[in-house]
Amino acid sequence: MDTFSLTQSLLTEKTPEEALDYLEQIATNNVESLGFSIKKQHLPSDTAGRCLIASWGKGKNHLIYVAHLATLKSEEEQLDSKASLSTFLSSFQAVMKKIDANNARLSLLLTFGKCKISPEHIKPIIDGLFVDDSRPTACLIGEPTRDRRLGETVTIGRRGSLNAHLVVHGRKGHVAYPFIADNPIPRLLRTLIMLQYTPLDNGAPYFQPSRIEITSIDVNNPALSTIPEQATARFNIRFNSLHTAESLAQAINLISTEYAGLHEITFDCPYESYLTTPCPYIEMLSQAVESVTHSEPHLSTVGTYSYGQFFVEHCPTAEFGISLSVVSLFEDSSALRDALNRTESIYLNFMENFFRVASSTE
Repeated sequence: MDTFSLTQSLLTEKTPEEALDYLEQIATNNVESLGFSIKKQHLPSDTAGRCLIASWGKGKNHLIYVAHLATLKSEEEQLDSKASLSTFLSSFQAVMKKIDANNARLSLLLTFGKCKISPEHIKPIIDGLFVDDSRPTACLIGEPTRDRRLGETVTIGRRGSLNAHLVVHGRKGHVAYPFIADNPIPRLLRTLIMLQYTPLDNGAPYFQPSRIEITSIDVNNPALSTIPEQATARFNIRFNSLHTAESLAQAINLISTEYAGLHEITFDCPYESYLTTPCPYIEMLSQAVESVTHSEPHLSTVGTYSYGQFFVEHCPTAEFGISLSVVSLFEDSSALRDALNRTESIYLNFMENFFRVASSTE
């Protein structure tokens, strides 16, 4: 299996709808060629995506590799987990010749679509992988990183995400008669300033400080001489392990009550923070990275929505994939080949050690 050729075959100029079938077929063909048994997981008809589960071997110590293959068309999105999957499959082709399928087991969870499968649909599938004795003992997600160089980080968690929509109410009126109106804009701005500049924390182990980002302010008022009836804002908080969505909502409600006056606020939490505490599995992956890059990777929790939040409930979980800095190499095939080969070497080193340790414990 040639990593560069497989990566090229996964990069497609097809429409998202055409790419869905195409990517699933290419992945299925290459996975089957390595001797995996494949099960295509049913998803609700209103889910714009696909899910494939594959398994090789019968060992009790069991690694699961996870990747999402996006159908979007920009170079950065094209090179996301596709390159990581190509390098992983190629490295496993080399590893499988050295290990006994009775003493090792590898599963794959591959999803396809414009976006990752939503939590309410993917979580039951992931939970279903852990219902019997064949449950995975460790999870590796081939998520690309935004590092400046390959292997700069290994991701071991995520900050949580909390969205808020704040509506401050006033009384509409003309600017010439402000005494019979109630302008909600100053109260909204005071509230946002307090939220923005009240430190939430100074960070937590492996996490950056929690942070509020205001993403929208709107009064929907084209008239220059009219005081609006209401003013709204939307903001997001990326929060570390010192908080939960519920505790942050309580704190925001207290500030809003003090400064916003008559208002209403709604919250939506796509996911809480999570962390795999460094352990021998994380150390093994970090050592594999260092063996190729000659630099110890930083353990990070930076990133957006990840399937890792559902695996970490069951087993140690980490993310490592090709750096998106390779996007700049897109037109340089020799440089891209080098980046793919080095990523493949990292996966190869990791799996040789993982399955060697796994075999010795059975």
